[in-house]
Amino acid sequence: MALRSSSRNCSIDLFRYFCALLVVNIHANPFLDISEFADTIAVEYVSRIAVPFFFLVAGHFYSQKLHSGERPFKGYERKLLKVYLFWSTIYAVRLIVVNLQQHTFTKDTVIIILKGYLYKGVSEHLWFFPSLMVAVAVLTLAHRLKKEKLLLCIGILLFFLACFGMSYYYVACSNIPVLDKLFIDDKLRYVHRLCVFGISFVALGNATYRHRETLTATPKALVTTATVAFLVLFECEKVAVTAFELQEGLLYTFMLFPLMLAIFVMLLQHPLQQFAVGAKYARNAASFIYYIHPLFIFLFRHFFKASIPVFFAVCITTTVLSALLTKLNNRHLNFLNS
Repeated sequence: MALRSSSRNCSIDLFRYFCALLVVNIHANPFLDISEFADTIAVEYVSRIAVPFFFLVAGHFYSQKLHSGERPFKGYERKLLKVYLFWSTIYAVRLIVVNLQQHTFTKDTVIIILKGYLYKGVSEHLWFFPSLMVAVAVLTLAHRLKKEKLLLCIGILLFFLACFGMSYYYVACSNIPVLDKLFIDDKLRYVHRLCVFGISFVALGNATYRHRETLTATPKALVTTATVAFLVLFECEKVAVTAFELQEGLLYTFMLFPLMLAIFVMLLQHPLQQFAVGAKYARNAASFIYYIHPLFIFLFRHFFKASIPVFFAVCITTTVLSALLTKLNNRHLNFLNS
């Protein structure tokens, strides 16, 4: 999910693992057992930073390769495509088996699978890969044309448009043709997933790499204070948008963008190199958990009625399995864990 680097930032790897657990939270909904309100807080107010962080990290480390004089595009896209096709096939098999067991396998099932391979992801979380492939292609083109600054501007504009189209839908886009459906219509949501989410945060990751020296030279106390301030504003914005019923969804909010930047700069400033061994395991676990967690959610829901034990069982099991794969270091099995 991010390019390897000879000088790893351990805090980034550790935070990626935390974000992977947040993705499990989004799909397992453990707090729904408590109340719908608690689930909304856990998902919309906390966990929505996870996927933007993955895009940001990918953009940052891919830009490192670009600016080092390498030509990583073909290799990087090939790797993403292999991972995407492998896990798409795993989830396609699961979908076929489930439908056969339930006697619901029809031509619509085949169409769903084909669309999944093409752009949607056979499983909900796999949309990340087509979106990242598009964003990396756009970033590569911008780099070759020497338009990376312009790409950041475009990314910010796209993100702002998404905010108006979702969190501020009823004050901005509800009466505008096309925009009134782009971000809320299930048939069109993959358009903004492919063309907005990835590009915006990959562009931000590119900017953090290009300005890394200036960003890391900023006083640490100021960065920490800014991170806390943006986090508070991020949560307050979500509360306000919800209280005034402005939204059709909380996926995009204005404060998400500066919050992700502040978090990433803080991590850059605190590389935590003393945790190199643990960060290696965390890095692999983040990828493995992201790839496979829906399968384990599906499995453990056969054993537990409540979602809370499902959540913890998935997090613990996938973390342990990833650690075993890392320990084995088998060149064939490592594909599952990177």
